[in-house]
Amino acid sequence: MTMKKNIYLFITIISYSIFFSHCLAQVDAQATRVKLNETVESVSESSSDLSSEQSFEQIKMERLVRIRSEIVETQNQIYSIKRQLKSETDSISKLKQESDLEKLELKQDQLRFQFIETVSNINLEKKPEQSVKTDLSEDIKQIIDPVITGFKKISERPREIQNLKEKIDFYKARIKDAKKAIQALKAYLEKLEDKSLKITIEKSIKLSKGVKKEFEIQLEDAQFNLIKLEKNEESIVTTFGGVIFDFIKTKGKNLILALLVFGLFFWGLSLGQDKIISLVMSKIRQEAQYPGQVHWMIRPLKVAYGLFTFITAFFFGVTTLYVLNDWVLVTLILFMLAAIIWSSKHYIPQYFEQFKIVLNLGAVREGERLVYNDLPWKIKALGYYCRLVNPALSGGFIRVSSKELLSLHSRPVGDTEPWFPTRKDDWVELNDGTFGKVVLQTPELVEIKMIGDEHKYLPTKDFIGMNPINLSQGFAIEFVFGVDYSHQKVIFTELIPNFINIIKQRIDEDFKENKAYFKELSIDFKSAGASSLDLRFFLKCDGPLAAQKRHLARKINSYFVEVCNTHDYIIPFNQLTVHMQK
Repeated sequence: MTMKKNIYLFITIISYSIFFSHCLAQVDAQATRVKLNETVESVSESSSDLSSEQSFEQIKMERLVRIRSEIVETQNQIYSIKRQLKSETDSISKLKQESDLEKLELKQDQLRFQFIETVSNINLEKKPEQSVKTDLSEDIKQIIDPVITGFKKISERPREIQNLKEKIDFYKARIKDAKKAIQALKAYLEKLEDKSLKITIEKSIKLSKGVKKEFEIQLEDAQFNLIKLEKNEESIVTTFGGVIFDFIKTKGKNLILALLVFGLFFWGLSLGQDKIISLVMSKIRQEAQYPGQVHWMIRPLKVAYGLFTFITAFFFGVTTLYVLNDWVLVTLILFMLAAIIWSSKHYIPQYFEQFKIVLNLGAVREGERLVYNDLPWKIKALGYYCRLVNPALSGGFIRVSSKELLSLHSRPVGDTEPWFPTRKDDWVELNDGTFGKVVLQTPELVEIKMIGDEHKYLPTKDFIGMNPINLSQGFAIEFVFGVDYSHQKVIFTELIPNFINIIKQRIDEDFKENKAYFKELSIDFKSAGASSLDLRFFLKCDGPLAAQKRHLARKINSYFVEVCNTHDYIIPFNQLTVHMQK
């Protein structure tokens, strides 16, 4: 019984002690507030007499007194809630009191850091991390996070070293700030006369030392980790070699497998393209009312089948990476595909016109003739890259983007239409007097070998612009020869027949090996000129004599002179006759 009384007495004493301490704290806080009000009033009355520095010190003192008062009041509230929690039985009320207690403890810490900042002008408070709400950019980041993680591994070591160096600099700066705060608190404590603030400042000094000690421990850990990383640092060759080896062993192997699957499906489906399209077209022709009018569907079917082939092969390639659980490559490939599609949205009208050409539905059609870069071409096949051919040119095959054909048009090819004015080994004459044999003609240039073995090179467009005359397909020698007016009476009965007989005889004698290539020879009266009677000479020859055209023309002119010398025919020249009065 005596034991129970003693325990009851002890509890009673403790309870009264707590109650009186609480009352004293409230009295102290009330006294402090009264003192603060009096100080504020006194400051307001004498503010005009104080200097700016004294005013600042006075405000600083008021702030310290207020913060200390709030700290004491908060401590009392915390103590009161803790005392109530011991006897509280209702769980709901207990949860509410615990929440209030947590808020008060956080407020108490904030007030203590405010007190330190007021004395030292240094903020040591640790800001609580605020929750970040996710948005679209955060969702995209989560999607591409595997790719970023994969690339991070490549530069993990240098980044970690850089982070440690930045941490070391940060900890050193914070330790320096903490030392300054401690010195400022100690200096303020030495000259402080208000005993009520001394205990709080001493606690603040202790808190600042704790913060400084915490930063020193973190600094030591960071320096240790940095030394360890730098000690085990590998060479650049070894690092990159390891990265490449790891890539080949993991991502490289997966990528090769995916490409292999893509290639197999693409190749397999492409092999059956012609057979499948033939089956589809035969089915369409059977059901069509006019089977000959559905030929235009072949090209769209080829394009659709090609698109289906690529999408199917791409799908199975990505599926391979999905099965291998390689999310880095899957994300990277899909992200690149989405970026390509998004960046192409501004070119949709242009792509639509190109797509019409690819489908053989535009102004340019497969199998027809068009003029590209001033040269005629036959459209062999249409696609994103179109194939153009010119059978008359060496290397006459080019691939052209369908974009370059948007402004062009084609037409059906004629049965006897030439693809170029000349062929290799043809003899030509140009409007600048060039005479020679074509030894090379390509889409870029034409090479001509002249009679003196000189070689002349002309751009193909310039060659066509010089209006070449192709002699190898047949040519004619034609010129005018004049005789004097004194032969006017015998020109038709004697002179022209003599010219024809003798010149024909001489040509047969000098060119007897090529006699078969001379087709037509005629000498006719052309006109009566100012000082001569003009005769027209005309000789038609076959192509094999093209190389001798100029030589043959010179020989025939000499034959005319020989005839004139033999029969005393006068060759006139331009002259002026003056008749004088007797």
